[in-house]
Amino acid sequence: MRKLNCILLCVFAISFATAGIWEENFDNGMPKGWETVVGKWKVDKKALTQTTNESYCKIMFGDVAWRDYSATVDVTVGEGKHPCNCVGLLIRADKKGENGYRFWIRTDQHMGQASRWVNNKFEHLKTPIPPKAESGKTYRMKVTAKGKNFQFFLDDKLLFEGEDKAQPEFQPSGRIGFICHETDPYFDNLVIEGDQIPASPVKPLGKISVSWGKIKSSIE
Repeated sequence: MRKLNCILLCVFAISFATAGIWEENFDNGMPKGWETVVGKWKVDKKALTQTTNESYCKIMFGDVAWRDYSATVDVTVGEGKHPCNCVGLLIRADKKGENGYRFWIRTDQHMGQASRWVNNKFEHLKTPIPPKAESGKTYRMKVTAKGKNFQFFLDDKLLFEGEDKAQPEFQPSGRIGFICHETDPYFDNLVIEGDQIPASPVKPLGKISVSWGKIKSSIE
């Protein structure tokens, strides 16, 4: 009976950790594992923001070996020095975010863009992509990379789907990153999903701790 209770206890504990999903809401300050490349990044108002007017500010996270995954994040568009207020995601990027794929939105006539990112320079896969973003507005941005196919969503609406037919072998794997250009956006509620993605650490809740204690005492 004790052995059965122990097995049930283990199953109970494991059920609260979901493999393949990493979540970060920045509620507890700057989390471990994030690497600033360009700009000054900090947690403010329980979200990650960038505070300088530098070009192509980047902060990176994850493993360069990640291949097929999706990244979803709330993006609040800033109002900075450059009229584009460009902000978005780097996907399948190298360590410093110098090569990968860039998906971002803008407040100028170029609107959204999906681009191959080569040595910190863009080679567009598609531009412009409506709608035009608005400063101060929050959008739910999602990019999915699976095989050679990419999907770019904004507020659950598919903006772009396609392959990099010109360079199909370019960056088959890589990290994620946040990128912006001479502006001060906010990023929040990040979710990364994929078979290679580690599960987020479980944060115990009060009620769960009480239940755990009751179960433990019944075994003993």
